[in-house]
Amino acid sequence: MRLSKILHPEIVLKTRGNRHLVDAYKHLLVGMSHDGHGFSSKHPQWGLIDPNMQEHLTLCYKFREENALPKDQKPGIYYMPSDFSDALSKLDREIPVDLLPERWFGYIAFADGAVFDEQEEVQGAYVFLGRAEETALSTEHYGDRVIWMVYVCKDTIGEKRGPVGFMETSMGPQLNLLSISRFTSPLKQVKVSDLAKELPTLDFSVSGQHVQKHAERVDVFRLLLNAALYINSVDADLVPAPMVGHLSNRQKKERAAAGGHVNECTVPVTLVSWNYRKPIQRQIDLTWVETHPRWQRVGPNLSQVKLIWVAAHERHYNDKGKIEI
Repeated sequence: MRLSKILHPEIVLKTRGNRHLVDAYKHLLVGMSHDGHGFSSKHPQWGLIDPNMQEHLTLCYKFREENALPKDQKPGIYYMPSDFSDALSKLDREIPVDLLPERWFGYIAFADGAVFDEQEEVQGAYVFLGRAEETALSTEHYGDRVIWMVYVCKDTIGEKRGPVGFMETSMGPQLNLLSISRFTSPLKQVKVSDLAKELPTLDFSVSGQHVQKHAERVDVFRLLLNAALYINSVDADLVPAPMVGHLSNRQKKERAAAGGHVNECTVPVTLVSWNYRKPIQRQIDLTWVETHPRWQRVGPNLSQVKLIWVAAHERHYNDKGKIEI
């Protein structure tokens, strides 16, 4: 496997990416701080930035600051292949949200062409689970623990992006930085479907414009919850892919040919269930129902969770195309 695409954290950390975006984040994150009760910014135009965009920048600042911590305390960067993200997207019932870790912070990247909302291709997302006091969120509104997620779309890291600045819109001056969507919710012991119902009608921002809630966006956030739960689950298939920038092109090719992972990014990446492949077998008179995942509570007092797979089986049809019972 050879991973060379630009990941959003590389832009935030100023290690690689479109120079206009790198400079924009560098400029916008200067003067930010956290006083234990929330984040603030001394940026002269901060008040002109859409509140949803402010949340995104705040989460990027938090990611950058925590990246300076010791290795075992840094937020992780994860890359999920398309087949596995498709499998996780089908887990839409009985997600044991109560078994999410007490605190977790990371960036989850998706493969090209794998995940879409109703408008654009989703590249990845910052996901924070933890105490509300660590965030810019109101503890009065969100309670003690929160889920805080912001995903970024493909044009965010496009190499053809020009200068970034403020543009005039029907809502006044807006920052022309990226397309984002956010989901914030109290972290309670309920089904994810119940959490999704708490999404406000206007809780999203796309290129500075508010839009109505769409089912496709709820699906993206459900996938992110499943991904965060899987990464922290029992027996998760997680493979570190250290940077290989020091290797020559020949060495990279040899490593890839030998079955090794070649991470050409400027940040360490963990591959999530890289070996999973979607089984496809079909015949005229029957359909092969592929193996599909389901969450299973395990461990002492069912305090842990493990992803199990329902066995594949044949689904037969009669002459009229109906399933035979």
